[in-house]
Amino acid sequence: MKIPKFLLKKVYRKGSLSNTAEGCEFTIVNPFMFDLVVGGKPMILDGEELPAEAINLSNGEQSLDAAALSPENYFKFLPNTPIVVTIRDTTLSPGKHRILLRVKLKGAGDFEFPFDDSV
Repeated sequence: MKIPKFLLKKVYRKGSLSNTAEGCEFTIVNPFMFDLVVGGKPMILDGEELPAEAINLSNGEQSLDAAALSPENYFKFLPNTPIVVTIRDTTLSPGKHRILLRVKLKGAGDFEFPFDDSV
């Protein structure tokens, strides 16, 4: 499904990319309606695929590693709720970075959310 660019820009919370004690993280927000994340393709950071085992999603109510996602073990993609995406064991150098977040939503299908931000 093709999403208009003006809506894609609403998914990523600009300025949220930062290094943490665990690795790095950023925040996304669902500007759409409720859906369930049931899987996806590997996330890409600066041209490199990341292992699903290194990625965690947290919405304040639920925390789940990307490797565990399935139709039976889903992550709630709640509308207008911040979702923190943590990439464990990855520290970003200062400067601009490109991320491609690729998810499979139960109701809406496959989506790609590309964005750039700086640390």
